[in-house]
Amino acid sequence: MQEQIAQIRGELQQYWIAKADTAWDQLHQALKITDRRRCEQSIMIAIGKRE
Repeated sequence: MQEQIAQIRGELQQYWIAKADTAWDQLHQALKITDRRRCEQSIMIAIGKRE
């Protein structure tokens, strides 16, 4: 049982790390957009708050 819990915990950590990495990459891409409104929209999407 302990091994299963440790495995699930590791999988969840990897899942959240991957989500954070994706958001970080999206933020970097958004900051390259010169149109302010599009940039703001992209940032909101990256942090998970859609309009």
